[in-house]
Amino acid sequence: MDKPLFTFEPYKQSFDFWTVALMGVVAAGLILIYFYLPKTKLDKNRRSIVSMLLGFLIVIAGGFVVLRLASKMKLSTVEIYNNHVKTPYGDVRFQDIDDFYIKIEKRSKILDPNELIDSTRYLFIMEKSRKTHVLSEGDYLIDSILAKMNYAADN
Repeated sequence: MDKPLFTFEPYKQSFDFWTVALMGVVAAGLILIYFYLPKTKLDKNRRSIVSMLLGFLIVIAGGFVVLRLASKMKLSTVEIYNNHVKTPYGDVRFQDIDDFYIKIEKRSKILDPNELIDSTRYLFIMEKSRKTHVLSEGDYLIDSILAKMNYAADN
């Protein structure tokens, strides 16, 4: 097994522990309220509406926690070898890469599309089989990855 020429670790600050912990506490609190609800003195119609709203909030908060933890577990190192690149989405040989480039995604306000809220840069690695590896600037040093991929592909 050959050694990687370059290795890029994901940023550790992209995972906000306190946000996930807070949403977990909110989900647990909503579950407790949901089970306490039948003991309240609300009439049947209001109790069913409140329980339905609580159910939606539990799904949203729980889904946030589960998906954020899954996203955290998906992040891994990006390794560039002399003949292939290893990303969290799999290995791809340089001869199987169709194109790789950086794209800027801009978010604008809904009421004023000309006013930008923020923008994020992504590194796209597109295989000839149309599989795409997308690396965010919020997780990796994509400028360095792009430069090192150009260097490794030329050698």
